[in-house]
This record gives sequence, structure tokens and C-alpha cells, in this order.
Amino acid sequence: MHELHITESLLKTALEQARAANASKVLRLNIALGDGSGYTEDSIRFYFDMLRKDSLAAEADITFRHIGTQMRCRDCGATSSAQDPTWVCPQCHSMRGELLCGGECYLESIEVE
Repeated sequence: MHELHITESLLKTALEQARAANASKVLRLNIALGDGSGYTEDSIRFYFDMLRKDSLAAEADITFRHIGTQMRCRDCGATSSAQDPTWVCPQCHSMRGELLCGGECYLESIEVE
């Protein structure tokens, strides 16, 4: 259900940008989605379909650009990608990691008419 809030925010931003550009409609939202964000494409699409009705984005599509998760070990400083939710440092085997990227979800751009 936390996808509802982020989807509302993404749509609100897109509509504000479209109005500022005097657009007649939004054709596409391009979203950057981190693999470690906790959000899923399917849930965002579901809520977007529900929220976009009767707006400038009523016929808009969504595309996603996935951002891989990168971690840094707080003990040895090594960095690596995180494919597994339970990240372990490949150098020292510590589980004390810091998320460098991949936790984000934001509107990258919109296409309007």
C-alpha cells in the first residue's frame, strides 16, 4: 500500500509540470526506480491507473528505468552491487552495509502534448 503515496506524488509532480508547460495532456511518465526502493512496477501501475482518471494524464503511459542497488561496507569500505536483500560484504563478510544507490523512486521526465 505504500506505493499509493509515491504514485500520488509522482502523478502530482507530472501534472504540475504539464500545467506549467501549458500542455493539453501528459503522454508518458518516465520513472527512475531503484531495485532496493521497496516499490514494484506492478503496484505503481495499479495505483497510477486508478489515480489518473479525469486528469491530463488519463491516457498516459509509464516507463521505468531500473537502478541497481549499490552498497558500501561500513567496516572495510568495499563497495558492491546487492542482488540479495540480505547483503553481505564480499571482502570482509560484514553485514553492516550502507545503501549508496538503488533506494530511490522519482519522476525523471514527462512527455506532453
